[in-house]
Amino acid sequence: MKLDFTYDQVVSICIAGKTYLKLKTGTFLQKKSPAFMDLNHFHDNEVLFGKATPYLDQFNLLPFYQFSSSEDYFLMHWEHQFKKWGVGN
Repeated sequence: MKLDFTYDQVVSICIAGKTYLKLKTGTFLQKKSPAFMDLNHFHDNEVLFGKATPYLDQFNLLPFYQFSSSEDYFLMHWEHQFKKWGVGN
């Protein structure tokens, strides 16, 4: 059994743009030999091309299943989108 917590935040910084933050942490309540499907598998993508959206939900170029874990984990995704020269969207 896995227990996890996710926190999403969007901050608008006036003319500088928007900052997106996603934090996730978790632990396993039963760590004794979990099945493969019960491990924490991070969202990853080994493909060099294509549209990787949403960016805040995956690690691009992370090898599939290499970092799957039954240990406590913490991950953070941060993205900032600048506005066009301080004017417009």
